[in-house]
Amino acid sequence: MKHSEGYHQPLTSQDWVELWQRGRTPWDLGGAHQGTAKLWQQYKRMTMGRLDGRAGWSPAWTAPHVLMPGAGAAHDAAVFLEDGCAVTAYDVADQARVAAQPLRSKFTQFDYRVGDIFSADLTESSVDIVFDRAVLCAFEPQLREPYVDFCAHALSSEGYLLGLPFMRTPAAPATPYGAENHPPFFLTVLELFELVSTQFELVFMEPWQRMLTRAEAYGEYLMIWRKRA
Repeated sequence: MKHSEGYHQPLTSQDWVELWQRGRTPWDLGGAHQGTAKLWQQYKRMTMGRLDGRAGWSPAWTAPHVLMPGAGAAHDAAVFLEDGCAVTAYDVADQARVAAQPLRSKFTQFDYRVGDIFSADLTESSVDIVFDRAVLCAFEPQLREPYVDFCAHALSSEGYLLGLPFMRTPAAPATPYGAENHPPFFLTVLELFELVSTQFELVFMEPWQRMLTRAEAYGEYLMIWRKRA
């Protein structure tokens, strides 16, 4: 992968495969992100309350269909699968799909597809949730807007985007990895809002563990966005 300084040309599918082959996957925590369960519980409180006016299970509430682009080993899928959701995962690296084999064996409602999400065939049905485990932050700027458009297109008319984006203060470099300049790339609040608000409206936002400050220039935020009508 030969790129110029600063933002470079988008990584190709083969670039991502090579990262998996070389074990260069710092985003893989070896298990589900602890923030995923909190984000999922917040989503359920919001949607259940919207349906029956109270916090708690509603007879009208059904487990949603979740799409996970750039799923990797799909550790976070377990949070949704164990609550009865159907999950469709995508990744360009077959190594990632192999790593998700334990979940694929355990849950029949887990569909893992290898391929480019921008070429994904989702015409059979719209999904209720797109879960973004910092996939937006894996892309260079020229692919971020098409990705947000893809998420909106994949969702039903009342769909939601649940995310755990990597965030930074405006003064901090886009990546803390120095000269290597590899993903994930961290976004400022302004950058993220300018991108996502074109297709979604924010309904929940909370820092994961700590707020961004001058001393803590990098962090993660829990976010829930609702697709615009």
